Amino acid sequence: MNSNKKNKIIQLLICFVIALVIYGVIVLVKNYKDYTSVELNTNNNSIFTVTDLTVRNAVYGDLEDVAVTEFGNPKKIEKFKDNKQNYKTYYYDGLELTFKENNDVYILMKVVVTSEDYLVSRNIKVGNQINEVMNKFLVEKKTGTYLYGNYKENALNSKKVNENIFYGKRDKNIVYYLYMDVPYKKGYATWNDDIAQLTFKVKSGKVKQIEWMYGPVVD
Repeated sequence: MNSNKKNKIIQLLICFVIALVIYGVIVLVKNYKDYTSVELNTNNNSIFTVTDLTVRNAVYGDLEDVAVTEFGNPKKIEKFKDNKQNYKTYYYDGLELTFKENNDVYILMKVVVTSEDYLVSRNIKVGNQINEVMNKFLVEKKTGTYLYGNYKENALNSKKVNENIFYGKRDKNIVYYLYMDVPYKKGYATWNDDIAQLTFKVKSGKVKQIEWMYGPVVD
């Protein structure tokens, strides 16, 4: 092999390696760019509501036996009381189900997922890219903290809102959605009313934990 031909092969190999490095950088930038500054396209997807409180075939309000049918017997059951309210938490690998006592039965009201084995609503799971997750819900603004919404958080302290509230918001390490509907206990929305919430904890551009619940933030 003459020197010119050898040099061309070396140049081709160098170009190939450079192309691979550039591609890798592009992938990293796409996947791990600070999602709080990523521009999202407006879409017509539905907002988050109570109907999104699902994990596999289990949904908010299911009884304990429904959960056992879906997930099997838990590894551990913890009973506890908070503000005179009785609760139970079922522990599985990568999954926690919390039930609240209601009229002498326990209903599913909170879920925490840390494993890729459990799909929640809209086929979302741990490990998904957060940008893809945000695009599964309504997006009204291309930039900014709030993804959509008719009110912001401070409305819950105003004592003036007497209609449904909904919004999606992204922050440094989380993306979360909120939905509330009338009637409210005092005639206006507060943190003491039942609130549907869906939270995605994020690390390196990916979902690391999913949590949803339905109930008041402050009892």
